[in-house]
Amino acid sequence: MKLALHIGLHRTGTTALQGALATGRGRLRAKGVWFEPLPVVRPAVTSRLDAAAFPRLLRGAARRRAGREIRDWVRAREDEGVRRLVISDEATLGLMDRSLGRDGIYPDAPARLELLAEALRGWPVRAYAGLRAPASWYPSVYAFALSRRPQG
Repeated sequence: MKLALHIGLHRTGTTALQGALATGRGRLRAKGVWFEPLPVVRPAVTSRLDAAAFPRLLRGAARRRAGREIRDWVRAREDEGVRRLVISDEATLGLMDRSLGRDGIYPDAPARLELLAEALRGWPVRAYAGLRAPASWYPSVYAFALSRRPQG
């Protein structure tokens, strides 16, 4: 099975891409391309990457379990006959709000990607990312984060 990993990045059009993939899901499947929507991918893959983001709390067995659960989920798709799988989530590198702190943009990204690489070892993977110039990306992320905070 071949994997296409779209790591998104918040505020770069990931939701629009996911919508287009969902809309064309039937046509994609007819061509052998399997796309799972975010409500399936996030608990199966992305939330498991939190084990990498908190190494002091989740190390050793918990980290290995997270990698095994991701691998098992992908293997189950393969066992179902999927030959090309698209995984897309803008939270793959971490939470948007964490990018607004003093630790910089996506401070957990290296650990999360390391765990994901371990989990997907053995399958051919192509990774894709949506990018914007920092001068436009950061203000967009900041404004969006502010719009989600409670007023008052």
